[in-house]
Amino acid sequence: MGKANKIFYGWWIVIGSILVTATIVPSVMALANKFLIPVTTDMGIKRNTFSIGNAIIQAMGIILSPLVTKKLATGNLKKIQSSSVLIYCLVYTTYSLAKKPIHLYITSFVLGIAFLCATIIPISIMITN
Repeated sequence: MGKANKIFYGWWIVIGSILVTATIVPSVMALANKFLIPVTTDMGIKRNTFSIGNAIIQAMGIILSPLVTKKLATGNLKKIQSSSVLIYCLVYTTYSLAKKPIHLYITSFVLGIAFLCATIIPISIMITN
């Protein structure tokens, strides 16, 4: 009776991937646009200046994908992904402390690396395996 009721482990990977994707990806893809007008108005900067931060996050994914993929494939995927999720959350909160565009850019650089290590590459590796 125990084996018949047990859920296939692949479904746990799918559920976990959905949770990670549903919580982290929208903050990069959708929330940046939601905060565009309030942040630029409050900081007194142009909208394209703020949008560069989102471009930096995306660029980290493009530039660092090969290196991160190699590291995740040979390293401890669970440990790297877990620490990247934690770093992502902590760094994302520092957006609220930014006083100048350079602060946004530095935060976006670190956020892009954590985003890549927490979502895109690990989920692809887990589903493929």
